[in-house]
Amino acid sequence: MHAWMQSHGHLKIGFPERCTDLIDVTSNAISFLTMREIISIYEGNMIINSVVTKPKEVKFSEEMLDIVKCADILGKLFAGSGSTGTTYSIFGVKP
Repeated sequence: MHAWMQSHGHLKIGFPERCTDLIDVTSNAISFLTMREIISIYEGNMIINSVVTKPKEVKFSEEMLDIVKCADILGKLFAGSGSTGTTYSIFGVKP
């Protein structure tokens, strides 16, 4: 991930502020998913209990599809990045 971030350093601009802006919506999403037992939290780890699929009648906008694609890539990068401290450091985010 570090090599990728070095070649895409422009993405770090404003990243901490964008993360801060998403704290409330992320917290609400986690609460929603845990209340419906779709995920659970165990010893600080998120466990997926069931997979939610998109209903066939829902049409996502191009913007939403781009957001989901970026979230998928970012999640995979975070998952393989090593320690939490290293990830925070690479993205310039303070815990």
